[in-house]
Amino acid sequence: MEGIDYAWSKPRANALVAGGKEFVCRYLAYLPNGKVLTSDERRDLHAAGLHIVLNWEQADGDALKGYARGLEHAREAVRQANALGAPESAVIYFSCDVDVVTTSQMNTVREYLNGAVAVLGRNRVGVYGEYSVIEAMVGSTCDWGWQTYAWSGGKVSGKAHIYQYHNGVPFDGADCDLNRSLQSEIGAWKPMADPDYRPYGPPKRDVGGRTADTMIADLWGLLMLGRSPWGDPKEPLTTEGIMTRIAEVYNKPLLTDEQITALAADLAVETSAEAIETALRNVLKKGVDNAG
Repeated sequence: MEGIDYAWSKPRANALVAGGKEFVCRYLAYLPNGKVLTSDERRDLHAAGLHIVLNWEQADGDALKGYARGLEHAREAVRQANALGAPESAVIYFSCDVDVVTTSQMNTVREYLNGAVAVLGRNRVGVYGEYSVIEAMVGSTCDWGWQTYAWSGGKVSGKAHIYQYHNGVPFDGADCDLNRSLQSEIGAWKPMADPDYRPYGPPKRDVGGRTADTMIADLWGLLMLGRSPWGDPKEPLTTEGIMTRIAEVYNKPLLTDEQITALAADLAVETSAEAIETALRNVLKKGVDNAG
């Protein structure tokens, strides 16, 4: 799965879905704090079908402050998670957002996580950090790992569940970091576990009654004017990529294979907004008309 994390500036949930994101990593920290996940945001994210990964971070170097600080942070983290309605299965990742360079520092990080484990249990504690931190902590001190590429020297740990691979990416007006899952389970709070879950967004099968203009608007968000919103943000669109994405979202209910191929070929070579819109209208209107 492709995911994203952000702090104070927040992209819209429907824009995240349109951009191919499936999970969002969001903060817990002492309140009041503008970067913290709110109930309204949680409701919007889950309604869009996005999984939420909970991450505690008060300050970058807190993981270097030992057991008592980890105990204190975990107590507040679980209090906030419970207030948001998170299930007991939801993992909380604790940030080690500094370069850990000595054995003494690594031992202190371990003690910090031990404090968190004393509150939550090992199965609900994760750590965010560089390659060496994930290698040292996951499977011994805690059960979950979210690795950043920072300070990792190009290495990716086989113990990591999530990999943060690109920071500082503009997305829907917000400053975001890009992530992807490395394992089938990442300890996320899934939409179906939210009592307020009310799904919305582009349908995957039944699009009866949808107009061509509505489909154009949806696909416009998905394709983002000739650049891929899934994977590397600098990756140009390709015919194959566009075909795959359209098939995933709409399950091809109104478009024949030939129409999808024609649309993808046009989009892959055009760069102007007007030309892309023309291609969308030509093919989608034909598909809607054919469907009656």
